[in-house]
Amino acid sequence: MRRKPRNLEAITNPLERTLATVGERYTLEVIAVLSQEKPKRFQELLRHFHSISPTTLSTRLKKLVREGIVARKFFSEVPPHVEYRLTEKGEELSKALGDIGKWGNKYLT
Repeated sequence: MRRKPRNLEAITNPLERTLATVGERYTLEVIAVLSQEKPKRFQELLRHFHSISPTTLSTRLKKLVREGIVARKFFSEVPPHVEYRLTEKGEELSKALGDIGKWGNKYLT
């Protein structure tokens, strides 16, 4: 059995790296929610999912920010808050995922 590399940079196959980036539970759903019109706050995202823990959501968002798929904007108001939105890279990924969904509807239903 082949061992998976620990970090994404070690994965050389583009498809395998993409799947490693978006293949974790809730990641695709986070991208789908952020593909809607306006940026979302952490609590808005948390309310959207019924079974995700705050820690899991935070971990997914940090990974997507690190990969440049999601942008995080901090507001130092009272009270301080953070908003998340898709970057240009994330919007392109969202469109590609939409095409995969269309393919699934056509061939897998």
